[in-house]
Amino acid sequence: MADSQAHNPAPIQLMRLGRRDYLPVWQAMRDLTDTRGEGTPDQFWLVEHTPVFTQG
Repeated sequence: MADSQAHNPAPIQLMRLGRRDYLPVWQAMRDLTDTRGEGTPDQFWLVEHTPVFTQG
């Protein structure tokens, strides 16, 4: 039987942000990405943006 530790993924932080403007959340996500290190836990952000038009 395989080692059970091999099947336990690292924990993920759940961030429940509610309804937020797009730009501040995008900047916060960019800042997190720029500053994260090897020990920074992964995060899953749940957020509803106010209406926004994006092109690209």
